[in-house]
Parts: sequence; structure tokens; C-alpha cells
Amino acid sequence: MLFQTPEFGLLFAATLIAFYLLARSHRLQVLALASLTFYAASGLLDFMLLVGTILLTYALSKRVNPHRGKWPIYVAVVLLIGSLAYFKYGDFAYQNLRVALGGATWLDRPGFLATILPLGISFYTFQIVSYFIDLYRDRTERAESLLQFTVFVTLFAQLIAGPIMKGRDFLPQISALRGATGPEFRAGALLVLVGLFKKVVLADSIAQRVDARFAAASFTQPEAWIASALFAFQIYFDFSGYVDIALGLGKMVGFKLTENFMTPYLARNASEFWGRWHITLSNWFREYLYIPLGGNRLGRWREVFNLMLVMGIAGLWHGAGWTFVLWGLIHGFYLAVQRFLPSQQLQALLPVPNKYKSYAYQAIGIAVMFNLIVLAWIPFRAEDLPTTMDMFGAIVSFEGAGGWVSEAPWLGVVGFLFGLHVLERLVKENRSKSLEFWSYVPPVGRGVAYAGLLLSVLAFAESNQSFIYFRF
Repeated sequence: MLFQTPEFGLLFAATLIAFYLLARSHRLQVLALASLTFYAASGLLDFMLLVGTILLTYALSKRVNPHRGKWPIYVAVVLLIGSLAYFKYGDFAYQNLRVALGGATWLDRPGFLATILPLGISFYTFQIVSYFIDLYRDRTERAESLLQFTVFVTLFAQLIAGPIMKGRDFLPQISALRGATGPEFRAGALLVLVGLFKKVVLADSIAQRVDARFAAASFTQPEAWIASALFAFQIYFDFSGYVDIALGLGKMVGFKLTENFMTPYLARNASEFWGRWHITLSNWFREYLYIPLGGNRLGRWREVFNLMLVMGIAGLWHGAGWTFVLWGLIHGFYLAVQRFLPSQQLQALLPVPNKYKSYAYQAIGIAVMFNLIVLAWIPFRAEDLPTTMDMFGAIVSFEGAGGWVSEAPWLGVVGFLFGLHVLERLVKENRSKSLEFWSYVPPVGRGVAYAGLLLSVLAFAESNQSFIYFRF
């Protein structure tokens, strides 16, 4: 069930009516029922796996005690990661084993291997794993009941594609659920509308051109770069649109979910990009993998190894394919190289007056980082490694570089999308001033703006394309 469909609109409307009309003591039941109904639309097997996971992990969580050993955590983490590995990586492991054995035709595919990835399993697995680890570290409160734990895992606003919530941030809100105030409800509704606009009007429109360009038999330099640049904005508007909807839906029932994007294409370096892109996943890998591996505490080269390992795993988390691993390793390389760059010395070398050096260095950093990100998106979107290599080759060889003139209209589109990104940054950084300005707009003007957004969404809503991160 997609957020942009009438079915979800009816489900959420019914949820809101029941949530605010029934007694406060029944609100968690309403949310749990609505969330399970929402997920049940994905299929019976997916639903049964989710319910079984909730029941088993809740039972194990009741036995977690720092003074009585770690076995419940080990059991829970092994079961959770094992389930994710089976459903997501079983066939990938089989295919690579066949290749390693020289294409062994005698090695038949085992019938027990999963063929369908349960919806949202990567996200809810990580959310529950973090809950167990934090519970053992005494960094989160324990869910008081199975009902609270069910809402923590399944809240429809963030179940399928995040944000990945930590128990210490989310469970206190569930315990003290009060509903939304009038301003919070209106702000949430606006966020939902903005998110739908990003997804339906922007991302889905760009998708058609991206699909056509990546399906080409060959590439010139401008074709490869523009294809990846367009995909950069497709996946951003698609995923950040989903998150805006999730945050808005949560806000409309009184939850404050964690922000997951902060205009990442305006990052000046690789570290800043990962502090702005898929923030909750970045924080998960840093807190539960990178730091336990030693982080940057064991020397420069161990830090590089940790970065490459963690980012390679992060790439594999996104998909069972070597293209995703390559994408992660590229970003690991960016992060590692940044550790060796003498930033202050480079800034001092810029041939501009001293008072402008900082601004110039930041502008150059944004431009360079955006192009590096565009380059890295190629393996993420490409169907296979040969296509990835073809596109990389076209870019670095300057093949067909004279075609930039004919691609000028699409360069203009990329520039326009980047301008929207800058506008979003300005609005977020000046939130209070933006709200103050908006309050001075006459009600009729605000109504026209809201109606324009809604009509745009309805006009483009026929495609009903799934969110990109639903695959992961």
C-alpha cells in the first residue's frame, strides 16, 4: 500500500477519526491495528514474518538484563540478522558460489532459498537490533508492553523505509502519547503534502528520463553524467519525499520522528554528506559498527580499514549486488581520502583575497562533492557492473564531450533541480523567519498555494510508482 494511493488515504483518515474520537487509553491500539493493517497489504507471508518477529523479539527483550549475561541479545541479533541474510542475500550467495566454482551447472539452486524480499525487513531489523543493544547498554527504556513494542516496530509512518528510530528517542513518546496540537497537526499535513509533491511530481517525472538514459546501449560523457545527475535528484526527492510524509503522518498523531535528510547535495565533503543523507542509517552504522570496530582510535590506517569495511557493508545493506558494494566502497574511499586532505593548506592556496577564501573553499567543496556523488550514483542505479564500467569509461575518457551543447536543456533541468535544493536549504535554515513570512500571507493566498500543491499531486498521481527504498 503506497502513501499516494486512495487506499492509504482512506486507511489514514479512518485511523485519525478513531484516534481522536476514542478515549486516550485506546490510541495505541488504534495505531497498532492501523499499522498492522497497512503492512498486511504487502502480503500474508510478509505479515506473518513481521508478527512472528515482533512476538519472538519481545519475549527475548523481557529477558535482557546486564547482570545475567548477554544470551538474549546474542539470540535476538543472530535470529534478526540471520532472517535478513536468508531473505535478502541467500540467492546472491548462491549465484556467487556458482561463479566461484567456475559456473558449476551441477550446483542446482536450493529450493528453500527465498525469492521475494519481505517489505521493510532491512529497516525493522536494524531498528530492533539497535533496541536490544541499547537495552543491554542501559541506554533506552524497556517497552512496557507488547502493545508498545508493536507500535515501536510497526508504526506505519516509518515501518517500510525509515527513519530508523532508536528506542531511547521513540519509546518515551509512545509512553506519553498525547496526540497533536492544532499547529502540529497543520504542520504535519503540510509536510505530507510537500512529501507527496516531491515524490509524485518531481521524482516520478524524473524517473521516466532516468530509466530511458540508463537503458541506452552506449554512452557519451554528457549522457552518462546527466543520467546520473538526474538519478541523484530522483532518489533524493523520492526518499526525502517519503521521509517528509512519514514525519508529517507522525506529527499528525503527536510523534516527532527523527529527521533523515538535510539537503545532502550541499555538503562540502564526504563526512558532511553522510551527516545529511539517510541520517538515521548513517548514525546506526557509526554507533553499532564503526565505533565498536575501533573507529578512529587505533591509528590512521585502521581508521581507513574501518571506513572501507563499514561503507562496503552499508552498500550491501542497500541491495544484494556487487554494484551496491561498489557504491559503498566508493563512498568509503571518499571518506578515507578526506582524512588525508590538508584542508587549511588547500584553502590558503586559493588565488582570492583572504576574506573570501573560506567562502570560495566552501563553494568549490560543494561543487566537487556534488560531482563525486553523481559519479558514485552510477553503480547504485546501473543494472550491472558492465554498464557501470561503460558509464565510468565514458565520463573519464571524455567520449562525445562535444555533445554538451546538445544536452544544454537537460543541464538546465539539473540546474533547476539544484536550485530547488538550495531553496529547501534556505527555508530549513530560516525556519522561524519562513513561518513568520508565511503567517503574513493572506489566508486566501495560503489556500491557493495548498490547493496548487494538492492539484499538482493529483494530476501526476496516476503512475503510482513505488518508493525506491521500498526495495531495500
